[in-house]
Amino acid sequence: MKSKFVFSNKRAKTLKNNDIVEGPILLPAVALQDEFVKSWLKQLDLMHKDIDKQVMSLFKSPLSKKTYAHDASLASLAKRLTNKLTDKWSNRFNSFGDKWGNNMSSAFNKQASISLSMSLKSLSGGIPIKSDAINERTNNIMISGAAEAASLIKSISSEYLSKISEEVLRSVRDPAAGGLSKLIANIRSKLNGRYRRTKNHAKNVALDQTRKVFNNLNASRLQDAGIEEFEWIHSGGAKEPRKDHIAMNGNVYRFDNPPIIDKRTGERGLPGQTYYCRCMMKPVVRFKRKRKSEGV
Repeated sequence: MKSKFVFSNKRAKTLKNNDIVEGPILLPAVALQDEFVKSWLKQLDLMHKDIDKQVMSLFKSPLSKKTYAHDASLASLAKRLTNKLTDKWSNRFNSFGDKWGNNMSSAFNKQASISLSMSLKSLSGGIPIKSDAINERTNNIMISGAAEAASLIKSISSEYLSKISEEVLRSVRDPAAGGLSKLIANIRSKLNGRYRRTKNHAKNVALDQTRKVFNNLNASRLQDAGIEEFEWIHSGGAKEPRKDHIAMNGNVYRFDNPPIIDKRTGERGLPGQTYYCRCMMKPVVRFKRKRKSEGV
């Protein structure tokens, strides 16, 4: 049996039948997002510094100077080193990804519960409403959110390591004119460039995952509280905002029949569900006045 959202008597007396009542916008905590973004970027930074240090040590070593004239020998040394670094950091990020995903999902579950409780209290007119229960649907959201985040962390680090290996070995096979010093400068430039691109990508993905988990958990608990609808709030501020998401701003949708969020695929969903979507939601309740026989 579905729960029915309850207003305080004082709030109910101010409302007319079919009045639409909105709660505050549900927002993930910026400080909590920053915490998880920084922890991911810290691991990327450690990996980059380690790779840079070891690759530079190889190419600046006396052994490299001796083998530079023999491309095959230097390429063999570089291949051995990149394989070693790939194994080392793949294992670390496999472990880190699982831990990050689980901790992120758990932390935003707690934050979503607290912020939603405050929102529901405001919406109801002062009635405290528990929102920390974890039913099967909410638990599945936490598990799937953690797994998706972990998978993305692993895939991004894996792609970074693969590209680094390719760029180092390609530089050795096809060295530019200028000798070993030019080769070293070229490799360092490629390492730094790849790191910057990966870092920016990881930051966007981390924020995206926190928003997605937060919104999905709120949607689940809002339905548990008897709230069937939400208002779509477009975030604004993006360089290339989705026109269809702008058009949805202020519209009210049902959780059991959400809007199309990607016209190319026909996918339906909630704010924040598509990649890099920063849209938000407000809980919405349509007030239904009881019959006189039932009381106010």
